[in-house]
Amino acid sequence: MRFPLIIALIALFINSCGHNQIKESPAIQSITDSKENMGSKDTLKIEFSDMDVYVVGLSILSDGVIGMTRVKSTKDTFSKELDMETNLENAHFFVTKKNVLDPIPVEIQEARTHVMTLQNEGPHLDLYDWNPFHSEYQASEPIGNHRFHALPVDYDNLEFMDIDYPNLIAYVDSLEGASEWADLIRKLDSDKLESSEVHYPLSVGVGYRWFRIQGELNGQSFKKWIQFILPQGC
Repeated sequence: MRFPLIIALIALFINSCGHNQIKESPAIQSITDSKENMGSKDTLKIEFSDMDVYVVGLSILSDGVIGMTRVKSTKDTFSKELDMETNLENAHFFVTKKNVLDPIPVEIQEARTHVMTLQNEGPHLDLYDWNPFHSEYQASEPIGNHRFHALPVDYDNLEFMDIDYPNLIAYVDSLEGASEWADLIRKLDSDKLESSEVHYPLSVGVGYRWFRIQGELNGQSFKKWIQFILPQGC
């Protein structure tokens, strides 16, 4: 059962001088279902028990109407699966006190998990759990007024572990109903199967992006983690 849409009274607006202004706007809708697609909604508000985190600029199909999806997290780690209409390429983050629009000075670092995908001219099989590559945490880009921009990703040069093709074929064979996908790998030339590099129909994508937020609130240090699960291209 979907939660009903309700009218929110808070909008996020960044003026041309770069200062955050928060104005009332009846056009913004808020929803408490974390499984709801973002659609054309531009902003995600994550309500932790002691603070709120805003992720602004998620929609790639925004029609100019700012929309907000609101989700609650009872733990220090929050995870959300994004759809094909959202991405993090232009997103920025800021953190406020709970129910108070005062920014909290924080540091934000981010990391990525690169995963393998099998392609077949449209359909694809995502191998999120087969030898994923985990990057080191790097500081997100500060853009002033306690806001941080997600780091750009060079999708043409994603790192990955050396590929053991016999091991990969055995893994895909072990997946229910995936024998035809394993056959696609077997059809590769022998020299490619003996290499450790990525060859079509394999490709590497970003499966997860992690954001680690840390700072101090009311004299106590804190850490929060946000995980976004990214869809792989068709």
